[in-house]
Amino acid sequence: MQMNLKTKIRQVIKHKIARQKMLQSVYLYLGVFSTSATVVLTILPKYTPGLPATVTALLILLVIGAWSGLPKFPVQKFRNNTKIEIVVGDIFEQNTSCVIGFSNTFDTDVANGIISQTSIQGQFLSRIYGNNVDRLNQDLSRELENVPIHDLIDKEGKQYVYPLGTVVSLPKEKGGFWYCIAYTEMDNENVAHGTMSIIRNCLDLLWENVDKKSNGGVVSIPLIGLGLARVPGISAEMALYLILFSFFVRSRESKICECLRVVITEEDLSYIDIVGVQQFLYNMEAL
Repeated sequence: MQMNLKTKIRQVIKHKIARQKMLQSVYLYLGVFSTSATVVLTILPKYTPGLPATVTALLILLVIGAWSGLPKFPVQKFRNNTKIEIVVGDIFEQNTSCVIGFSNTFDTDVANGIISQTSIQGQFLSRIYGNNVDRLNQDLSRELENVPIHDLIDKEGKQYVYPLGTVVSLPKEKGGFWYCIAYTEMDNENVAHGTMSIIRNCLDLLWENVDKKSNGGVVSIPLIGLGLARVPGISAEMALYLILFSFFVRSRESKICECLRVVITEEDLSYIDIVGVQQFLYNMEAL
């Protein structure tokens, strides 16, 4: 997916690293122009370009430099033939295995407001299961049969509490899995809570599950921990860095999958300096 010009300009306006990167590119092209002009005038001292030609050449180089320095979606290949890419899009439109966040009770009740209709989990019920909550519950229960129940909670909805980091792998119709991971704790009032340390631990368990079941391929994951997950202190950029570093560290032990695709929304993109993210990925590869 290519980033449109409007989004590129927004990145440059809002984020310092993106501005610096574009200016570096402009300075590079101006340096090339200056060096070339000096060489030409030294070799051909009688050649004196007219003012219009000089101004035109400078303007062209400024445009080329600025254009080449505009942000692009980050992508990085690593030495173990693993790739990370960041795209803007819809997690439910990815033709890959996908990660969906759940609470540790695996509640699914949207009708009574236990799960928000607008959350990714709520959209998972409506868009993938056609709001057939019974079928979703059956699929979840079947996969959870062999998972030890961690605790019981007195609340409306589901009361079995499973260990944080529990992953339920539901097959997709066209291949791959929906990796449903419990990374928040549900309280007695059906309010989900999480922490960044919990997310880090849950991501480790997610990669273990993906390693066992993915058979390579691409795995897509949205930013987790935002919004109704109620993780204190987390931002879209912090959520992204948590995912990237966790995946990279685990991939050093063994190859998890061919590619991790982090799918972010257009709204979240405005809070993320993608040029800085690309530099972060490049620096990790150099470790």
